Amino acid sequence: MTKEQKLKRDEKALKLYEKQLRNRRKEYAQIADAYSRTGQRMRAEALGECALKLIENLRKLKGEKNLLDGTLFWTIGEERVKDMDGVKGFHYTVTFHVKSDEDAFTEEEIRKEIEETRAKMVAETEEMYAEEPPFDEDEK
Repeated sequence: MTKEQKLKRDEKALKLYEKQLRNRRKEYAQIADAYSRTGQRMRAEALGECALKLIENLRKLKGEKNLLDGTLFWTIGEERVKDMDGVKGFHYTVTFHVKSDEDAFTEEEIRKEIEETRAKMVAETEEMYAEEPPFDEDEK
């Protein structure tokens, strides 16, 4: 590949990257956690507390932002723990992730990111196609 071909390919890649940045949507996420001792009822109570707290926060967020359909994901984590007294229990984390219809980046942020990426690509191309000085046998 010649230097000109690499530069053309880099420009195409930059245009695609810019398009991806413009299409990216803002994401929101929240985490709730709770500890519980062993026992079905206590565990269910801890998980329910986390879920209810996040559902309320999600309803508030939906009232403030226009959320995109099909972008809501929940994750639930469970970890066995032991407290200082040696009592066994569980640590639960519940998280939601959702996207809104807002742009993730401003025009200025996109322009700055493209300029920085272009500078890195040009530097990489210059390094790849730099002319090496001729080998001088007298320097041995």
